[in-house]
Amino acid sequence: LANIDRVRYHYRRIKSENNAMSDIGVLASIDAMNPGLTVSSSLKSNDGHVIIQTPGMKEVMLQKANALQTDTIMGFVKDKKIPTLNVTCTSTFSETLQCYVPVLVGILFGMSTIHYQWYFNALIECHNFNNCDDFCESWPGNICDFSDSKRKGFRISVQEYFDVKHDDDIELSNLFSACKVHFNCSRARVSRNHSVVPIQRKKEFDNMVNGLLDKTISEKTFRERALAIYHKDNFPNANKWLQWYLHTERGPMIFPALGKQWFMEKNNTNGQESMGMLIQQSCQTKNPTLGDCYQHLILFCNWRVDMKLASEKTGIQTTYNGTRKRKQVNDGRAPDRTSQLIGKRRGPGRPKHSCNVAPSKDSIQDLTFGIPWSYTYNDVHVTNTCAMDSSLMSLYFLRKYELVSMQLFDELDPSLNVVLNLISDKKYNDARHVWIVRND
Repeated sequence: LANIDRVRYHYRRIKSENNAMSDIGVLASIDAMNPGLTVSSSLKSNDGHVIIQTPGMKEVMLQKANALQTDTIMGFVKDKKIPTLNVTCTSTFSETLQCYVPVLVGILFGMSTIHYQWYFNALIECHNFNNCDDFCESWPGNICDFSDSKRKGFRISVQEYFDVKHDDDIELSNLFSACKVHFNCSRARVSRNHSVVPIQRKKEFDNMVNGLLDKTISEKTFRERALAIYHKDNFPNANKWLQWYLHTERGPMIFPALGKQWFMEKNNTNGQESMGMLIQQSCQTKNPTLGDCYQHLILFCNWRVDMKLASEKTGIQTTYNGTRKRKQVNDGRAPDRTSQLIGKRRGPGRPKHSCNVAPSKDSIQDLTFGIPWSYTYNDVHVTNTCAMDSSLMSLYFLRKYELVSMQLFDELDPSLNVVLNLISDKKYNDARHVWIVRND
């Protein structure tokens, strides 16, 4: 068992000998046990896909509270026959659960335009829009990376689903945006390339590119700033990089001067990136097969969304970040919290933000006061008195601050008060000598 590779070899051999169920068989059996979860599927070579959505995922999606984020997880599912197999997931922030949750997830057999077209077909169809006008008014917005296949697949899906004849009939920048973090990472890679941006002008390049993201400038000013970046006196080698982003379809997805982008405040896919990592980390195997991945996604979505939604509806908190501040006060709830029944308790120490208070004379201690190490009495020099010194000083402070009843000192040893009085007068040598002689 120490050799994990050998264990995996025997596991694969046993499965093959026992005629384990194929991936198609797994898909069919799981779909039969969970009817309605698969919203779209195809096994064709050019558009193969399996897309699922649980009732909880649809409930969160239909709230349309925040923009959607779509991303592809590549290299997760392994299949020798289909090397382009991938998991594509769309997530959004749930106001109920106070976290990002998946609202649609699919296993796509490729990353072409037609694969993403089928994926976005399912995403749009699950929203139950009445018509194109309803779609344009209530669509929460979708944020992706700069993939041409995703962008084209989304456009074709919208056009075919709502029977839109011309591209100009729908303003894509109002519906579909690109991730600003991806753009900033690309800009950082270029700025670190000193054959494109001289090292001494790196900050200047960053500032000029960031100026293109200004929401207040006009398109004319934007064009002038873009031209200045790849001017021969500035950064001419960055021309190809910037022109790629200035494409007629990519530009409006990231630059406010070229498109409306009404959800620009959160135009990133950070939530979905984290969701993709969570999907991979929660899987039992590093690279599952098609059937294993399908089963894992159903279990993951049920746990991440449906089970947590059911818990929240019954009053069970599913997050560990403390009590959430509610936007509205529930006037139908009786006072049942400690702060309402007992009041806010004061913790130990001074209150927060209180002013410093000058110490009283009784609280000031002379740090030089105390029995010194060893002592000499007449011609006798005594060392190794630490244990006795510490005990006497402890008794001295107990008596001084009346932490112990004064009567107890008289009852313990009549000579103890004499010794402690000598310590109070700083006659340390006499005090220790008296204590040793009287207790010898």
